[in-house]
Amino acid sequence: MNEVEILDMKINWNAGWGNRPEFKVLLNRIPDNKELFYRYENGLYYAKKGAYVSFFAHNKKNPEENAGGYYGRTFELHMANRKTIIKLKGPWSSRAGCMNRQGFPACADAAITTSPRTFYDDKGCFIAGAVLMDAVDEWRLEHDDNLDWLVIQKVGRNNETTYEPRLKDN
Repeated sequence: MNEVEILDMKINWNAGWGNRPEFKVLLNRIPDNKELFYRYENGLYYAKKGAYVSFFAHNKKNPEENAGGYYGRTFELHMANRKTIIKLKGPWSSRAGCMNRQGFPACADAAITTSPRTFYDDKGCFIAGAVLMDAVDEWRLEHDDNLDWLVIQKVGRNNETTYEPRLKDN
């Protein structure tokens, strides 16, 4: 299977709103769940495939016990040892800052699409997701001459590290 790559990025500045700016990312594809191999630490499940990051939080000792998220939906997760498949019932989606605090490879929350029409014309839907910061940095290096923004690292509540876009002249 080919790697997941960032084709383009832009920023939704959320001007006039109380929300932080967010990354909007065009990926070449979103991997199938069977391509993702999850690591587990302290109730957190984390997987990456190229630029794409997936994660869940689940606070029950038994993964098949409903933790109350996703309306009780069950997810089959292929674990990093590539032998074990667990059924995770009712996990929560969590956020990139929690994964970064735990020490997983750095990632950022993002609005993601694989549709150029959605990305360039804002016709269609983005999905909530996360992207690997190494991939963001690599993409930025290739396009820096045309960008008016940079990425800052912030340590916020509960020692969560987040990555946010900022205008270069701020």
